[in-house]
Amino acid sequence: RPLPAISLPEEPPQLGKRTVVKEMAVSQAHLSISFRTVTLTHPHLYPLDVLAYILANGDSSRLVRRIQEEQQLVYAIHASSYTPAYAGGTLAVWAGLDPDQVSAAAEAILQELYRLRDELVSPQELAKAKKQKIADYVFERQTVEQRAQGLGVDMLGTYDPHFSATYVQNIQHVTAEDIREVARLYLREETLVQAVVRPKSDTPPGLT
Repeated sequence: RPLPAISLPEEPPQLGKRTVVKEMAVSQAHLSISFRTVTLTHPHLYPLDVLAYILANGDSSRLVRRIQEEQQLVYAIHASSYTPAYAGGTLAVWAGLDPDQVSAAAEAILQELYRLRDELVSPQELAKAKKQKIADYVFERQTVEQRAQGLGVDMLGTYDPHFSATYVQNIQHVTAEDIREVARLYLREETLVQAVVRPKSDTPPGLT
């Protein structure tokens, strides 16, 4: 029998920066910096995904090299452009760090993100991110079971069983100008959400 249609309410537009700090039983601080982006079938999906790889995919990526290795503000840092089939996506950066470094790390990460609004990424960074995307696609489809799962996920999410193959093709067409454009559109303070989980202390929760 046909399944009933499920309609999820659309989240209202975000009108300003949001910040939350929670104290929990953790040994280090955890920082999340995220921005709202697009739906799964939006054409800006591709430059956003490449942007995330340039930021923090591998030891030579921007945030790993500059924030973790050179400035030593975090223990580990990751970035992702997450786009579910049922709602708008999120470009996010996560870091594990010393509680005393939260403010400095957040400021440094945002500086790196906002640089993308003004400066074009290098041809080397762009080419590397595209190769990484292709490698991930091939690696995830090495068995018949993985290929079948990919077809099913594509069909359920986009009604196109070949969406992933088209996705990889569109990734190859991304330009440095495309990345700068999406950075200007989506990396804005009014759509920023900053969350911190830090160890419990006797002082009131704050970003410092």
